[in-house]
Amino acid sequence: MLTVLGGAAPASASAPNQACSLLCNARITFWAMTCSEPGEPMIGGFATWRNVPITFDHADTGSATVQALNYLRVTPNTSSSPDGPNIEIGLYAQKTGRTTNSYGPRWTELTSSGGRTKAITAGVDPSKPNKRNHTYMTVRQDHGNQWDVLYDFNKVGSTTSQLKVLGGATNRIDVGLEVTGPQYIDVPAISNRMQYMTGNKVWERVATRNVAKSVTLPTCSSSSRPPSCFTTKLTDSTNFTVDREQAPPARRRSRRVGCRGHQPARHVQRRGPASPAILHGRRP
Repeated sequence: MLTVLGGAAPASASAPNQACSLLCNARITFWAMTCSEPGEPMIGGFATWRNVPITFDHADTGSATVQALNYLRVTPNTSSSPDGPNIEIGLYAQKTGRTTNSYGPRWTELTSSGGRTKAITAGVDPSKPNKRNHTYMTVRQDHGNQWDVLYDFNKVGSTTSQLKVLGGATNRIDVGLEVTGPQYIDVPAISNRMQYMTGNKVWERVATRNVAKSVTLPTCSSSSRPPSCFTTKLTDSTNFTVDREQAPPARRRSRRVGCRGHQPARHVQRRGPASPAILHGRRP
């Protein structure tokens, strides 16, 4: 863990509710995400969670996309569009056919002209669902507008086409769960802890008032049952809980279609990236 002492004044911003709901919206993909705007220049994003076992049933899904994705996304410049170039790094599990599946971390750079994705092999057992804790980070380089991507504090790549970081509420940081084909997947509880780095290189937590969330399935109840529901609770600036339970395997996060979002900060002496949005995902 990094140890960083804070010293800046609290950021002032607002929750990006409209951007979060517009970006996290599709018919076959479902989200439980927090979206935040720090309200100040942001030059880094950090998240941590465990490699939980994500399992699939044995139904033959043919060529249909069946995925569970848990990721951190940083959008350095949203001045022209909430869907601007961004960096995404996280844990991905995917199934095709009856028994073929993959599991492991990867990172993606999305730009106005497309994107590129790279698998991550650094760190200890990155592709094993052994409940080991892993860290996901992206930090702007000291010179220019590009960002380095780190997994377990190992540099695994750099961007090439990110936009310049501006002042004010012109950026966003998102963390959460995305799922496609929830009826075929089982994902146990996932706890995400997220922070962002200010322009003064101080790690900060997000202020609750600056956090929006997008939950695109109804709340679980007697009339809405898994896999067609989420139970969520944003308890404070550090806790966002999502619950989903069901008997056959089915879980959240899925292919990449549309969603991007973020969260801001407050100030106190604090130890490294540790806990702004904690997302507990559960879904049988």
